[in-house]
Amino acid sequence: ILRFTDDLLVDGSVEGEITSDGELTVGANATIQAGADTKVAVRTKSAIIHGRVTGDVVVSDRVELTSTAELVGDVTAAKISIQEGAVFIGHLLELDAVFPDEVDDVLSRLSHIESPYGIVG
Repeated sequence: ILRFTDDLLVDGSVEGEITSDGELTVGANATIQAGADTKVAVRTKSAIIHGRVTGDVVVSDRVELTSTAELVGDVTAAKISIQEGAVFIGHLLELDAVFPDEVDDVLSRLSHIESPYGIVG
């Protein structure tokens, strides 16, 4: 698990989960692969994805898939933006459909939800 507290730009290869309370930017040359022990590749406050992510993305705020992004995995987010040209293969769970005081509870229970790609969370 790679942990950071503020904002981070990744423009290389990472295998395993990236966790933070800040914003993660996945550069155009980056490849993020969830580790063998988890299906989650990214668990942050927000993420901007320009490169390739294989694994689930769980953010408490916003995820943006730019035109060069390739994401294979499920997304859990309050807001999502997908630009034309981005590739997204997976399912979306929008946290806006949950009452604000229940968001933390929903995020904590995600480890018990199974998807076609494995366990989310």
